[in-house]
Amino acid sequence: MVVAARRAWQTYPDSHAYICQPNRSFRSVKRIGFYSRGNIYSLVPLIQEKHPDVVFEPGVHTGKLGELVDGMLEVDESRRGQRHMVFILSAPDADDTLDLGRDIPNDKKSKTGKNTAFTMSQRYISSATLGAAKKTSDLD
Repeated sequence: MVVAARRAWQTYPDSHAYICQPNRSFRSVKRIGFYSRGNIYSLVPLIQEKHPDVVFEPGVHTGKLGELVDGMLEVDESRRGQRHMVFILSAPDADDTLDLGRDIPNDKKSKTGKNTAFTMSQRYISSATLGAAKKTSDLD
């Protein structure tokens, strides 16, 4: 799955997570790719844990989820009490993270020829198809 990730791509290297609105509907997938700024980024981490509805309160959760929530609240107290869906992901340098070796640039155009986003929410694409693509039009 490739998600629209304006902020998520920036936080993934440190958090090793994808965070979105609670109880968001997704198909069953093994990996999450990130699309932002006209590219699908080269790293496609493995989903290690999925938590559909997490209240961001310090000291409540255990394991990787607890470490993530507590760490995020230390940096941004404004998230306290908010609810999110949380995917714990493999680290950028982990063996479980698929590295495509290059970003995939978006060349998708509207019928009028204007640039258009590859996705505004999420799109489902196999890892093999992503690995073979040179640009997003190869994914249609």
